[in-house]
Amino acid sequence: MSYAIIKTGGKQYTVKAGQYYEFNRMSVDVGAEVVFDDVLFVSDSSGTHVGQPVLGATTVKGKVLSHYRGEKINIIKFRRRQDSQTRIGHRDDLTRVEITEIICKEK
Repeated sequence: MSYAIIKTGGKQYTVKAGQYYEFNRMSVDVGAEVVFDDVLFVSDSSGTHVGQPVLGATTVKGKVLSHYRGEKINIIKFRRRQDSQTRIGHRDDLTRVEITEIICKEK
């Protein structure tokens, strides 16, 4: 089973073909193909390939399944002995992408 480590949105993700993952919101339409060029590491049947820092001839392709908002995170700040508190909520905007293939042309 081959897998790759890609970098997108300032984070690194370990991905496998045929599975879906949640990334930070991408400005791509639903159903469109997305290509990840910042591939840091690939492990497949021919061995492992490590980039310095990225692999030049390797790409990971995926299909955008949906855009949605993640679960709400609640933040409560208490100020002791002052009968005061602040409640703040936050939801991340996410994009669900199915990884279709990992193309490795490294030798």
